Amino acid sequence: MVFVENKINGVENIRQEIDNLNVSNYKEIYDKFKNVFSKNRDIFNYYVDKLIELMKNLDDNELSLEIDKFMLCILKDSIIWEFKAGGSVWDLSIKDIKDNIIILGCSNHLFALDIKTGNKIWEYKVEHNVDSLFIKDNIVMLEYRGGHVCVLDVMTGDKIWESKVGERMWGFSLKDNIVILGDGDKYIYAIDVRTGGKLWEFEAEWCVWELSIKDDKIILRCEDEYGCEYFYVLDIKTGEKILEFGGEWHVSDLLISGDVTILADMWGCVYALDTNLYSKIQRVRPQLTNIMKEIVKIDLTLLKKSLNLNEWDELPIQITNKSLKDITISKISIINEEDILFKDIEPIKIRGRDTKVINLFINPKVKGKLPIDIVVEFEDEFNIRYKERFTEVLTITKFKGDNVDDMRPEKIDKILKQEIDNLNTSNYKEIYSRFKNIFNENRAVFNYYMNKLIELVNNSNDELAINVGKFILDILGIKRVDELLWEFRAEGGVRLLSIKGDIVILGCVSGHVYAIDIKTGKKLWEFKAEDTVWGLSIKDDIVVLGCGNIFESIVMLKNGKILEEGYAYALDINTGREIWRSKIKHDVRSLSIKDDIVVLGCKKGYILALDINAGNMLWEFKAKSGKSIRNLSIKNDILLFGCDNYLYALDIDTGRELWRFKAEGEVKSLSIKKDNVLLGCRGGYVYLLDINTGEKMERFKVVGSVLRLSIKDDIVILGCNRECVYALDINAGENLWAFKTDGDVNGLSIKNDAVLLGCDNYLYALDINTGEEIWKFKTESAVLDLSIKDNIVISGCKRGHVYALDFNIIKNYSIIQKIKQVL
Repeated sequence: MVFVENKINGVENIRQEIDNLNVSNYKEIYDKFKNVFSKNRDIFNYYVDKLIELMKNLDDNELSLEIDKFMLCILKDSIIWEFKAGGSVWDLSIKDIKDNIIILGCSNHLFALDIKTGNKIWEYKVEHNVDSLFIKDNIVMLEYRGGHVCVLDVMTGDKIWESKVGERMWGFSLKDNIVILGDGDKYIYAIDVRTGGKLWEFEAEWCVWELSIKDDKIILRCEDEYGCEYFYVLDIKTGEKILEFGGEWHVSDLLISGDVTILADMWGCVYALDTNLYSKIQRVRPQLTNIMKEIVKIDLTLLKKSLNLNEWDELPIQITNKSLKDITISKISIINEEDILFKDIEPIKIRGRDTKVINLFINPKVKGKLPIDIVVEFEDEFNIRYKERFTEVLTITKFKGDNVDDMRPEKIDKILKQEIDNLNTSNYKEIYSRFKNIFNENRAVFNYYMNKLIELVNNSNDELAINVGKFILDILGIKRVDELLWEFRAEGGVRLLSIKGDIVILGCVSGHVYAIDIKTGKKLWEFKAEDTVWGLSIKDDIVVLGCGNIFESIVMLKNGKILEEGYAYALDINTGREIWRSKIKHDVRSLSIKDDIVVLGCKKGYILALDINAGNMLWEFKAKSGKSIRNLSIKNDILLFGCDNYLYALDIDTGRELWRFKAEGEVKSLSIKKDNVLLGCRGGYVYLLDINTGEKMERFKVVGSVLRLSIKDDIVILGCNRECVYALDINAGENLWAFKTDGDVNGLSIKNDAVLLGCDNYLYALDINTGEEIWKFKTESAVLDLSIKDNIVISGCKRGHVYALDFNIIKNYSIIQKIKQVL
């Protein structure tokens, strides 16, 4: 009893000391009672509350900030337990708190932990990464890549059943013993949770992006390709469609309460409908419903492709109404307001299946090939509103009379063309032998010959078609018709790629580093760094890594202290053996190597130079801005890097500043061509600078921020956000072409006459001279980086996928597709 009283008195004494907390003793009190705080959460929370109260009552902002940072440090003491999963944790779910179980999904593993201690209760491994999971009663259900669904006993981890439902699943909803799943596209499945048997499936007209359950009804929210929302109401037991609300309602939300369906539309109206009655009406009047929900589509064609700079002129556009409904064009606008001026139009009516020509009055402000985004707003006879966007390219000339239409490749020599026109089954090989040297130099003539060969394939019997098809593959140097050579799955997103000889090095967000055989895709070795790999480069047989915190602005804690340091590593490229590691006082964000000097670009504007042989620091430089340095490039003895709106040039040996250039937007990318530096910036600004002096030689402007750039001869390829890619003639200062992608450009490389792009879930190959799409490849997740070695294209993606693709097949893709059926 005396012991308890003494303990209570001790706590009260500590509280009294905390009550006297002030700006001069708050750290001293923490150090004095640190051990007590670690055992008594209540008294620790009391101390933190007093700290917060002190901070709120201060007028000194600097002192308040100091106390705030101190609290971040001591919060480490509030961590009860820590568990190392060995990879990125994608999902968490908690069983009823009384059972003290937490389930977490990490890569292709599932862990059950004791919520109080963090001890592992059980572990379950599946074939691919876990995408989602949830817990209900005594089961845990998980979905992993390939549409597989698995149910485990939550207490033991024993498998109850496993089933492949579709190609890809997302999310779960459970009602009684029925699990509802979506495939990420148009399909919805109902599964018996006890057996894994499929009860029914439903295909929506549009992509389903939200699913909920109310009583015995499932509500699906869909979106069509134009952004219009559709709702379905299904019977949960049968999958039968009860209600459907589409374009005629312009529904923004839907609720069901008993027998009443509540609709809200985008114009601010709310409707209450009798669910059963309206369901009957929809069943007996499908024709009317289908007519009303018909989506109006239009086509837009430019009837004039060239205009004069700084002059108001008519731009005739032809609009075709592809629907049976009459429509009224209410507004046409051009998004590129900085590059082009335009005047509003009066409303124009277009009858169903009719075409009208509308004259826009515009005034271009930029010379060259100018991409324009035309937005057409219109409504149909039911007052349903629509908006469509079209991207076109205009040629803007400086003077009237410029011959802008004669910008095509050189005409094929008439004699060669006549010879190739006489191609037949007996002379096609002879013609190739005679003109082989010309074909190597003149791609246009070669393509003409290949098209004639394909015509020959189409008009021949099966045996001859196969022989000609094989001959085509032989002269292209192709032994197969599928572009994918191999696929590899890494732990975490693959941010960086580098290739030396037959070895591909992968640097991941998770800190994993892999060496892969470029020919087979086989893993040679694996290394785990302390943090995210932000920089990767190879010098001789040494792989150098720069690592740092994955987050740009979030404070990380370690042992109660703010963590700001990064790491640099040197590895043996053949074995993955660590040669040295250096702890850096700043998070690393980029890396480059020149001779024996490793240069690291870090957060807060710091540049560090290390010795590649030992990892010791040679010099340090601080840029004017405190932003992260992500662009590094080295030419001769000059180090170039971008930080905020500045481009810096330093002496690589000493770190001495040679010059700096201020741009009109944040520096996002840079490249070096001979003695010139090409700079891509936020806001679409592009600069050409002298590498020795920093003097501005040229300035260009495009739409969007320039995220990536690459140069071949006099053609600069600019990969931008807003899903745009441009080709720029660096000598003439004109845009050659523009191309619309399916996402921001994260990877860009040039091989021969092909531009390779890595975007959100797609790889592209474009003709560098025309911008025409040669090839397109769908990836499992967003492309983060790509690289080319010989004729192998390597791409790394956000969810760890790595693809190796045959460039020979890519550059001749259209030809191969034409002969693929025959073979």
